[in-house]
Amino acid sequence: MGNLGPLALSMLFLSFACSTSGVSQVPMNPLAGAFNTDISGIPHEYIPPPGNCRIWYPDRSPDEQPPPERCLEILEVPPGTWVVYGGAMIKTYRIEEYDPQRPGVVTYINYFELESGRFLRREKVCP
Repeated sequence: MGNLGPLALSMLFLSFACSTSGVSQVPMNPLAGAFNTDISGIPHEYIPPPGNCRIWYPDRSPDEQPPPERCLEILEVPPGTWVVYGGAMIKTYRIEEYDPQRPGVVTYINYFELESGRFLRREKVCP
């Protein structure tokens, strides 16, 4: 291990951080409490129906958000926003977080239980 240069070490750490699918599970911080719709700032009534999505601006109130639309019609996502995917048949919904500095780049995907808003898991999307 003493012969590994800085580049080799970074590659080694990246291989542990990302899976081959480009997504890795991020453990929830137990000290931070549950991550639910109250913490995400999205009230249950603002979750789009199945097949629809909504661009969400984390720095705006729920009433200032754009209306839901068909997911396939969302072609551009502003940096620093989220895309909220409507509740699915499996009774979950997801929120994709977009990088504020790199347009079109998803950094995290969060999954929630539809009825309760209970946080299920968070995945880091690897470059």
